[in-house]
Amino acid sequence: EVEIGQIAKSLLFLIGGQPVLVVTCGDVKVSQSKLKQNLGLSGKVKLADGEITEELTGFPPGGVCPFALKGQIPVVLDRSLLRYPHTYAAAGTPHSAVAVTVEQLVEITGGIVLEVS
Repeated sequence: EVEIGQIAKSLLFLIGGQPVLVVTCGDVKVSQSKLKQNLGLSGKVKLADGEITEELTGFPPGGVCPFALKGQIPVVLDRSLLRYPHTYAAAGTPHSAVAVTVEQLVEITGGIVLEVS
């Protein structure tokens, strides 16, 4: 049985218009202020809408895979992911997932682990 927290969610944020993909456990909420502060960025933070998400990542909302992105987007891996030996990230559709470790995500995405929830 898989806990909700083990389902990694990939959310696209725009910070001052710059895209940042945040991967976090399914049972936590991203703190926009922590995200901005821990990245050292300024500007308005907003969650990208479905159209922008698909345009920039190549994936529909609910199916955003944190790797194999359409464009170069910085990836932030929330520290909450470390609670599990592996999590299940969307694999391109809302109905597919792939088991990955935080270490694998760091290696594949070039992402950084930060506290953003």
